[in-house]
Order: sequence, then structure tokens, then C-alpha cells
Amino acid sequence: MAARLKVYATKIGFHDVIVAAPNQKAALAAWDIRDNLFADGAAAVTKDPEAEKAALASPGRPLRRLAGSSDPWKAADQPSATPRLQAGGKARPRRAPDRSRLDKAEAALAEAEAAAEAGRRRLDKERAAFERDQAKVREQLDDAVAAARRRAEAARTAFRKAGGRP
Repeated sequence: MAARLKVYATKIGFHDVIVAAPNQKAALAAWDIRDNLFADGAAAVTKDPEAEKAALASPGRPLRRLAGSSDPWKAADQPSATPRLQAGGKARPRRAPDRSRLDKAEAALAEAEAAAEAGRRRLDKERAAFERDQAKVREQLDDAVAAARRRAEAARTAFRKAGGRP
């Protein structure tokens, strides 16, 4: 199997990272990267003998060192990468995320929406009652003005009949 492995290299953050893998897809999985760094030219097969020796000593395990340095290669802190390669490229099943906060937030949202709808209905009823009251008051005011006009006209007519001038 060692003859089928290639040593791939890239830069991730402040580190140069290598891995011995059978293909580019496996190298990306080992690095836990979804973008195709090979298509962008950001990753490639390395011919550095020191990197090849270190990577082939622990196939499928990402190794890193500070970018541009000649420090020894050390295991990268990516525990999820090694099991993927050892399990034939399949990822470990993930634990279902905790839904309790989402459930509480959705319940609070439903409660807020119900309260808002009840508030809107109450406002609509209050607005309708206000508009009825407003119409009554306008009618009363209009009636009062009309009555005052009638009285003023009657007084004007009586004043003229009595010989007064306007």
C-alpha cells in the first residue's frame, strides 16, 4: 500500500501541512477541508524528501510545522481526519446536535406570535369602538351646531321683524 500513497502539501493558516494519502480527495478529507485546494493550486504533491519520509511514516495522519520553517514535522491537531482515512474514507457518524435551545426558542416565538395576534385583535376592537364613539360625538357636535344655527336664524328673523337692521 505504501507504493500507492503520495505525499500532499498545503498551507493552512500559519502552518505547512502534509499528509500521505492515496489521492487528493483523501488528502482533503485528512486536512478536514471541503474546498478543492488542488484546483486552486494551493495544494500539490510534494517531492521534499524530508516531508515524504515524515508523512509516509504515519500515512493518513496530517503533519504540520510553522510555515517556511525547517522544524520537524509534528502531528496536526485534527483528530477527525485520521479515522476518516482508516475507515476507508467514511466519516464517523456525528452525534445529533442538542435541540433543546432551538425548541425553547421556537416555543417562545410561537408564544410571542400568539400574543402579538391577540394584541392586534384587541387594537382592532378598540379602534372600531373609538371610531363608533367618534362618529357619535361628531353627530352630536353637528346636531348642536345645526340647532345653534336654527336658533340664530330664528333670532335674526325675529330681530328683523321687530324692525332691527342686520
